[in-house]
Amino acid sequence: MLIPLQEARNIIQGMEVKRPPHVKLPLQAALGKICASKVVAEIDLPPHNMSAMDGYAVRSEDVGKLRLKLKGKIFPSGGNIQAIQSGEVAYVATGAPLPAGADAVVRAEGAKLEGDILQVSEIVYTGKDVRTAGDDVRKADTVLDIGVQIRPTHLGVLTALNIDYVDVYMPRIAVVSIGDELLPFNSKEAVEGKSRDAIGRVVVELLSQLGEVSYLGVVRDSIESISNVLMDSSKSFDLVITVGGSSIGEKDYVKAALSKVGTLLFEGVTVNIIKRGAVGLVNGTPILVLPGQAVAAAVTLAEHGRRILSRMMNSKLYRTETVSLAKDIKVEHKMDSLYLFSIEDGVATPLRWGAGLYSVLGEADGYAVLRRGELYRSGERIQVYRLV
Repeated sequence: MLIPLQEARNIIQGMEVKRPPHVKLPLQAALGKICASKVVAEIDLPPHNMSAMDGYAVRSEDVGKLRLKLKGKIFPSGGNIQAIQSGEVAYVATGAPLPAGADAVVRAEGAKLEGDILQVSEIVYTGKDVRTAGDDVRKADTVLDIGVQIRPTHLGVLTALNIDYVDVYMPRIAVVSIGDELLPFNSKEAVEGKSRDAIGRVVVELLSQLGEVSYLGVVRDSIESISNVLMDSSKSFDLVITVGGSSIGEKDYVKAALSKVGTLLFEGVTVNIIKRGAVGLVNGTPILVLPGQAVAAAVTLAEHGRRILSRMMNSKLYRTETVSLAKDIKVEHKMDSLYLFSIEDGVATPLRWGAGLYSVLGEADGYAVLRRGELYRSGERIQVYRLV
């Protein structure tokens, strides 16, 4: 029986799942993965007061009262000026450490040096154009929390804090395709009447950044064969994903096999394109059943798979965005339907509708579920889930 999409989401949210193993990885290898242990700063950033501008480090109380004499220059690489006394200034480049005694920076364009005497033409106050120690990050601050997906933009602060390794979840994910008509996608042979497993390749690559993905190849259409692979893989992996054999045809055996060796939590949802995607458990391991068509498999993985992995790693691997429709859409199907969109500058253009269009996947940035019988007007705002 098909259930509403929100009910399926609630079932996934309530699933009992085990935390996957975690490992320490160097920063570059950790990109895209989920932080498994809180990362705490061991130093302040910046580590000392520094100049935010090219200019002159001064004692603010001296400006306008004393004759200001240049003592020397300091650059980010350092300098030999440890401190300035009353009436002294030091040239400082952007990012240079402030000498002791200084509490403000006069911008280069706000002053004029005549010999070694500085004439100031701007208002100066304590803290002007100074980045104080710990202004960005303070020692003991949390830099990355558990469940955060590590992005390239995180690497800057981690590197600045001298953090070279991050503890990340490494879920062990198995992908197996079902079908007598298939050859493994890495097969070199050609067999008449059989095609290479193109969808399996897409699924493996979509998951590869999140964990350790093992492609188990192709299993033939039989309840016994599928049951055996589900039982065996459920003991060694944290998530098992099947591709194909999920519908109601004569040789669609995956859900029957899953029910035989485990628990089928739901067999599908009342949404076109992803209606035959299912979720179950075998030996406590989540099993995600994907349809055997390109768009249906990729979007079912995005919809159900990301939510399962989010539960496992205490994260949120799906994100929404509100966009404007580029053209009218009339949903003429008998149930709610999932549409793919290309998205640019907040405007979503619907792509060709269909479950098996490989070419459309390459153009898609997101998807939305639209209600049956509804007419959505150009310019109307809708919520989409990002694919990329």
